[in-house]
Amino acid sequence: MEIPFYKMQGCGNDFIIFDNRRYGFTMAQLSTLAKQICRQRVSLGGDALMVVDEARATGDFRMIFFNADGSEAEMCGNGARCLARYAYEEGIAGPVMTIETLAGLVPAWREDQRTYRVRLNEPTKYTANLDFSKEELVEELLEDALEEKTAKSGSATVDQAIETIGQSLSQRAQGISFLDYVELGDPGLPHLVVGYPQLAETALADLKPLAQALRNWSALPKGANVNFVAVASVPDSEIVTADLASEASPDLVKPAGRAIVRTYERGVEDFTLACGTGAGSVAYSLVQRELVQTGAPVVLDVLGGQLAVAVRGKQLDLIGPTNVVAKGLLVDEDVQF
Repeated sequence: MEIPFYKMQGCGNDFIIFDNRRYGFTMAQLSTLAKQICRQRVSLGGDALMVVDEARATGDFRMIFFNADGSEAEMCGNGARCLARYAYEEGIAGPVMTIETLAGLVPAWREDQRTYRVRLNEPTKYTANLDFSKEELVEELLEDALEEKTAKSGSATVDQAIETIGQSLSQRAQGISFLDYVELGDPGLPHLVVGYPQLAETALADLKPLAQALRNWSALPKGANVNFVAVASVPDSEIVTADLASEASPDLVKPAGRAIVRTYERGVEDFTLACGTGAGSVAYSLVQRELVQTGAPVVLDVLGGQLAVAVRGKQLDLIGPTNVVAKGLLVDEDVQF
């Protein structure tokens, strides 16, 4: 068996994509396949496996998305942009299309050869200023982290873990300026938006213990993707890169504002180069807080480049570049169901 695939990336999120309508793999098989072929060095490597499948409602096709660990995700904004380009280039859909996802219908547009826009699922839940004191938050996060640490490491290392984790969480939690919770779609994709003014000066390795603890915070039953954000202010002429400022997106010339974003993702369990739904959640939170303007896109500097999100009420449009890295054949030596 040989499976034609695309390897694509959008702002550093990399995906393996193929048309499952030709093969009819089950969800269990796709989960297993994701764990196998997303491995680095021994296979294709990627953040996720994403496939086109038959539409079940009014969409042009259905998007099925599995993280590298085999867990299914409701929706991925950067993935949807890449999948839209795949669908257009493979003749599955036209330049305007509707993608079915677990979180709802996602309209998508081809803006130029590499730039694609998708309308993210609307916010279905928004909680501003989650009630917390930094001291109580650290104490609760420490309890959660220690439960996980004890389960993995055994009691011999608990005392050392308490001291190490406690010091790190206490130090980094002092930098939090606000905590907002956003869910996109139904069922909601959970995102925690963490105001962190010193983000640009903080190494990700130093921030990681706090990110891990917040991702598993017991106050959030679903867990959450954790998005740290710092609002920036620079001249418009310095905001938009060539990749983002396509001729089809003149509204990006004068964006509503700019922010630095770093996202720790569920499923990947680490900081990633970009997260589309995280970008949407951050932009929505910043607009609600009146830290940026509504209407014109907010430009977000992520590790993998730049994304833009236009917020109009609950309508969130994610705009950004897509790149085809490779096209090839996945052979059955690497497929073991």
